[in-house]
Amino acid sequence: MRTGRWLRAVGRLLRICPKHRLFAGQDLLPGESDPERAYELWMARRELPSMRSPSEDGTPLAYRPLMSVVMPVFNTPEPILRAAVRSVRAQEYPCWELCIADDASTQPHVRRLLDEMRCEEPRLRVMHRTRNEGISAASNSAIDLAKGEFVTFLDHDDELPPWALLEVVRSLNRDPRLDVIYSDEDKLDAGGRRCDPFFKPDYSPDLLLSMNYITHLTVLRRSLLAELGGFRSGFDGSQDYDLILRAVERTSRMAHIPHILYHWRKSATSTSAKPEAKEYAFEAGRRALEDALRRRGEKGRVEETPIRGRYRIRYALSGTPLVTIIIPTRDNAGLLRNCIRSIREKTTYAGYEILVVDNGSVEASTRQYLQEAAARPNCRVLRRDEPFNFSRLNNAAAREARGEYLVFLNNDTEIVDGGWIDEMLSHAQRAGVAAVGAKLLYSDRTVQHAGVVVGLGGIAGHAFCGITAEDPGYLALAAVVRNTAAVTAACMMMRRTRFEEMGGFDETLHVGFNDVDLCLRLLERGYRIVWTPFAHLFHYESRTRRRVDPVENQQRFYHRWRELLDLGDPYYNPNLDLGRFDYSADATDSRRQFGEWRRRCLGGFAGVDDRSRLGAPGDMRGSRGGGADRLDATVSRGGASMESGGPQAGSPAHAEPDVRFLDGGEEGDPTVPRHSCVGRVRRSEASSSETTVGPAAALDDPHGACEDPPPVREQRSCLLCSALRAFSPFSGLYTGLRGRLLGIRS
Repeated sequence: MRTGRWLRAVGRLLRICPKHRLFAGQDLLPGESDPERAYELWMARRELPSMRSPSEDGTPLAYRPLMSVVMPVFNTPEPILRAAVRSVRAQEYPCWELCIADDASTQPHVRRLLDEMRCEEPRLRVMHRTRNEGISAASNSAIDLAKGEFVTFLDHDDELPPWALLEVVRSLNRDPRLDVIYSDEDKLDAGGRRCDPFFKPDYSPDLLLSMNYITHLTVLRRSLLAELGGFRSGFDGSQDYDLILRAVERTSRMAHIPHILYHWRKSATSTSAKPEAKEYAFEAGRRALEDALRRRGEKGRVEETPIRGRYRIRYALSGTPLVTIIIPTRDNAGLLRNCIRSIREKTTYAGYEILVVDNGSVEASTRQYLQEAAARPNCRVLRRDEPFNFSRLNNAAAREARGEYLVFLNNDTEIVDGGWIDEMLSHAQRAGVAAVGAKLLYSDRTVQHAGVVVGLGGIAGHAFCGITAEDPGYLALAAVVRNTAAVTAACMMMRRTRFEEMGGFDETLHVGFNDVDLCLRLLERGYRIVWTPFAHLFHYESRTRRRVDPVENQQRFYHRWRELLDLGDPYYNPNLDLGRFDYSADATDSRRQFGEWRRRCLGGFAGVDDRSRLGAPGDMRGSRGGGADRLDATVSRGGASMESGGPQAGSPAHAEPDVRFLDGGEEGDPTVPRHSCVGRVRRSEASSSETTVGPAAALDDPHGACEDPPPVREQRSCLLCSALRAFSPFSGLYTGLRGRLLGIRS
């Protein structure tokens, strides 16, 4: 009885917490700010219910290949070696063999234990090497024992979950042509507790050139492995990185399984716990990248970053092509003056011109400044007296541009790093790259833009929004060059021919999501979008006001990209929370919540013609195709023909939207759109506090079509919950207890 009263009291306290109330039938728990607890919740709610045996799944496995698990061994402690072998023997999929090569261990228990286990398990093959030659040579010896059609790799101190091989074979039953398969992974601490999950993106070629994100679990077709010649001893420590870099050059048939299929043990000799434990491994990784650049015919210099295991490639520029910087503006001369001054004073690249698009400025000071700017040799002003349409303004400027490359730049930006054009251009010149985005910072040096995630916050949002400029983010993804589904046109570079090929921005998206739409159409054509943290600018967005994307833009974008929104962004793992910017594990099933919101609020939009002039339908979550430099990432739009009909460039404009402001701001430049984000965090100069704002929150939206999406979670935990965790005698059970008390839906 006393325990029951205590539980009910805790439940009442949790209901008091303003973060954890029920709103409109939504889940009570909006998300854990503690990554470890969020992962514990995810495992309990999302992982275990999804792991089904073949009999429970109801889908027979018609294709049952033999899977060879390769494991090199050297002086492994007995309990750890037993655990590794036990994890293979516990596999739910029975058609496997474990191929072990002992690299001349000096500890006598290793040979004894391996021979003992070989007698117990007929599927275990063992080779005792007479010379210690390193992990690559030992792995190749184990590969020589393999008879399976596919080979996977297990380090001697790591473990596989029971469903690992079963999930791989399920993937092969969906597509038997696959040559390379990789999965998500986590780590085991000293006590054997699972922690530090790495929920990976689908194949991201530029991220792979920044870090070995594929690592574990990796499965290769044995014939491909033989063609590659196995591991190369000159790259010990990063031999797996070298192998996967060579493998992706030989095949485009790859798949990512978004499940944790590997447990990487933290140990004193492992880079999983102590990166400095194997300094030679990072040098080997750098050499593996240099070798990959040579094979691919790309000129560049590979540098190690301050974050171990993360690399930067400085690609060589090809000539000095003219770059046209397009800046739409209206009045508010101070913003434009600051932007142009920073370009002139800080930019080190000489071959650029500035093209200002004046959308009907009326202030005398602005007109005077524009006349002065136009008198400069590398600056022109294009006057457009018409209702505001961000897409049309930029399309008109692109037709007037003289440059081979275009930079779309907001007038409320300021250059921080003088090499920004060099960095963005070095990527824009690469084969297969169509658009390049930069790292944008608020005035308080927190991140405003680090790439766009489709579906984040409801429709599309900025990754890592709100973290400090120095914070590398989840697994250092905010500190490396990587592929994204889209980047903001607040600062975006494109080759002019690519822009013209796509027909420019869609002018029916007059305020919001035009940049995301353009990037997704580029992905349809097989191009890549690249975000780089090495070009960074200040973006004084919402300094005096908050702008909201018109509902009709949200609806049009949703109907055009509905299938992608339902499938998920290929560069954002489906196990990550769509209600947070920080890549937290999704313990609250945010995809379902946001999906229901989109269907309820945006699904009834009439008059949208999904047929477009731009591209053909396909499968967005497909693997890479078309050669090593292109991403076959296309989106199906319900099978509708997209070769004719629909909105055309130059179609009639929408009426100028009824723009309203927060924070007491006055009407200023209407050409600073709310790029790519719904439910963002509002910021003010006077306070660092954060408030979530939905697509029409607190604005009495004139279009009146939609309720707010589920809230984007704040980054801080409340004091009440922190106190409960700190003082509860059962603090380790707090997370699960809270879910039961509050009746959270799994």
